[in-house]
Amino acid sequence: MEWVKLSRWMVDVDQYHELAVDAGVVLNKAELNVRVSRWVAWLQCRDGLRWAVYHQDIYEYLAILLALWHLQRTACVPGDNQAGNIEKLRAVVDGFAGEFPTQNSYSSSDELPLTGLLPETINWHPLNTDYPALEIYTSGSSGEPQAIVKTIGQLESEASALDKWQVANSGSVVISTVSHQHLYGMTFRLFWPMSAGKLFERTVCQYGESVIQLAKIYERFCLVSSPALLARMNKALAWHEVASGCEYILSSAAPLPLIASQCAEHLLKAPVREIYGSSETGAIAWREQLYGECWQTLPGVELRSLKKGGLQVQSTHLIEAVVLPDKIEFTELNRFKLLGRIDRIAKVEGKRVSLNAVERCLKNNSVITDIKALVLHRKRTEVAVVIELTAEGRQWLRRAGRKAVIRSFKTQLAAYFEAVTLPRRWRFPYRMPYNQQGKLPLDNLNALFVSEPQKWPLLLSEKLNETVELECFIPADTEYFDGHFAEHPILPGVVQVHWAEAFGRQYYSIEGRFIRLEVIKFQQVITPEMVVLLLLDYSPEKQKLSFKYMSSKGVHSSGRICFE
Repeated sequence: MEWVKLSRWMVDVDQYHELAVDAGVVLNKAELNVRVSRWVAWLQCRDGLRWAVYHQDIYEYLAILLALWHLQRTACVPGDNQAGNIEKLRAVVDGFAGEFPTQNSYSSSDELPLTGLLPETINWHPLNTDYPALEIYTSGSSGEPQAIVKTIGQLESEASALDKWQVANSGSVVISTVSHQHLYGMTFRLFWPMSAGKLFERTVCQYGESVIQLAKIYERFCLVSSPALLARMNKALAWHEVASGCEYILSSAAPLPLIASQCAEHLLKAPVREIYGSSETGAIAWREQLYGECWQTLPGVELRSLKKGGLQVQSTHLIEAVVLPDKIEFTELNRFKLLGRIDRIAKVEGKRVSLNAVERCLKNNSVITDIKALVLHRKRTEVAVVIELTAEGRQWLRRAGRKAVIRSFKTQLAAYFEAVTLPRRWRFPYRMPYNQQGKLPLDNLNALFVSEPQKWPLLLSEKLNETVELECFIPADTEYFDGHFAEHPILPGVVQVHWAEAFGRQYYSIEGRFIRLEVIKFQQVITPEMVVLLLLDYSPEKQKLSFKYMSSKGVHSSGRICFE
């Protein structure tokens, strides 16, 4: 099939055209026509120009889009159907079509309550290329979903530009591991194959095993994927059984680590082409790391670094220039290095997540005094959170335990964020690590996540009178529990003395040399995750520090440390 514009696809493509495959079973346009017709009939009986669209089945999703566009209505596409995001959508849409947990939303064209006979044929007409046909919702710099508007003309212009750049053999099937609810998946998995006459696989693959299972069905295939899968391909899987059929691999949503690119290329014996772009701009540039780390702009794209920060993008499929919060460094004409972002949007597994939104969502919790979200770049990119709790919050942490507190916070976030973007690392310091200038340096926050052995108790509260009272939580991962003992770990007595001496030196400025212990008693064991009260009393005249560990169970240990 020759190239067909998206706006004319329903008009120019005949009903016998093979559009997609469902695990090897071919789906033609005639079947799609029926689905689109049913959605058109249902929507015609309902007012409203703006409809939220979400469906995990790309075939049904396409039918809803085409029906809305036939009626010149706008499809508002969220990245997910999380309950919190649906509530935000209610204010800006007139109705819901697809898989939404709301009343009067139908997930299948077969379920639509149609009255009267369905018209056998609909007089399809070319789509209006200039009206706002698509609104894609993505995280803005504030964390509130931002609507990015696209016309049919923009969508078909970008697909056409990509067709001149990427080549797939006739009969090659597009297999994907990414969602079509985002522009990358929509463009490369749906609009480009449709217009180019390439078959796309209906099923989205979640794991490497499912990619291999589907790829075995087809003689030739292209893989549209992302770092979420490519960065952790299991080398033990039988990739060699499908490698001969792979033409190329596409990756987008975030830069792919070099080692992951090399691994994917080795396993599938095919080039890995990374796409740089955004929902606002569409595809901007590409690279194959086999030839270096620099990106090459796509035909028709012009880039300019702004002095005030940001990257200005202009292209043939943009109505006006767009400024992205990215930093680049040009190396030669139309080639550049990506240097990172200038805002607080992170990309985790290819999903955008606003650190501001994470903080704002949790800050509403009455047990939180202060909170800071950050990104940790380890083997995988992770969101981490540092939280200073109120006194009530610390009591809750003590009573319920760390796991229960984190689980509660995650439940609160789950209404607004996809599971993959939820924070994976949590810290609850007694005080936030502000510096003397009252600022909160990122290095101070990162230091809380350095995985050094846990050697000290977590200080929950302190009373600094003549006698120092320190309320201490004993973390289960304290290194002194190792080997003491395996089945029933207890805190060694020598560690209790060591902590008492260290805190004594800190709070009383003791400088003398430790010479001996007096009246030392160990009455009850201290076990992991206990909260104990450490009492310290220092006599400068006698140079003796008295200590006592207590809890609701009574006295655990006590004694005197003598200094010279």
